[in-house]
Amino acid sequence: MSAYFMVTLHTPPMQPKGSYLPQLDGSTLVTSFSQHEAWDRGSGWKSWLNNLRLVLLPWVSSNLLTPWLKVFPIPELEQGFQTLIALMNLFRGVPKAALHNISSA
Repeated sequence: MSAYFMVTLHTPPMQPKGSYLPQLDGSTLVTSFSQHEAWDRGSGWKSWLNNLRLVLLPWVSSNLLTPWLKVFPIPELEQGFQTLIALMNLFRGVPKAALHNISSA
């Protein structure tokens, strides 16, 4: 139920009028996100869920690999994950509170 609530809050119908879609249309950042081969261009709830999963994937992957990177340090990989996560944090669908929690993790 919490995943449903989170995704629903970030779908266009739940955004205040004029605050979400106009800022995103034609944005270079949104265009970049939508270039991912698995990006779902639909406008339904399921599309938003799939896209939020894609945006969170670098953070999840980084957390899964961190124990191995302590055993076999690869500074370039760690830096790459940090850069990628910083870009994902720019996604407008991520709540501001989550951005703070993710960037401080």
